[in-house]
Amino acid sequence: HLDLGHSGADLTVRPALRLSADLAGDQAGVLGFAAYTARDGRDVWLKLGGVLGRTVAADWMQAQGGATAAGADSFLVLQELAGRGLGRAILPAVLGDADARLIRVRGLPPLPSVPIWIAGAANRPDSPRVAQVRQALMVGLQGQSVRLAG
Repeated sequence: HLDLGHSGADLTVRPALRLSADLAGDQAGVLGFAAYTARDGRDVWLKLGGVLGRTVAADWMQAQGGATAAGADSFLVLQELAGRGLGRAILPAVLGDADARLIRVRGLPPLPSVPIWIAGAANRPDSPRVAQVRQALMVGLQGQSVRLAG
C-alpha cells in the first residue's frame, strides 16, 4: 500500500493488475516478463521474495514447480544472480533482454504481463504541473511500449 498523501508524492508509476481504491490513473503500457538464465547457469529457479512473492510472476513460477535456490526481493538483484549463473530468474523483459549475459529460457508456458499505471491519489485532482508530468510520463512509456512488453 502506498499513501501518496503521506509520502508527499503526487504520482506513482506502478506495474499492477489493478489500482487500489485510493488511487486513480491511466494505463500507460504493459510490462512483460520472461524467464532468463546464463548460458551455463544452474537449472534451478531463483525465488521471488518479499513483495515480488505476491506478483503474477511469482504465481506463474510456483505453478511450474521445480527446484529453487536463493532469491531476492528485487528484480535487479535477481538479474545479477541469474547473470552470474546461479539459476533461472523471472524478470521484466526490459531488464533481461538488455543483459548480454542472459538468454531467454525457451519451451515454457507463456508468462503473464501486467499493466503499467500512472496514478495519483483518487481524492486529489492533478495540479497543472502534475498533469504535465503525468502526460510526459504517458508519452515516454508509450514510446517504449515494445521494449516494456518484451
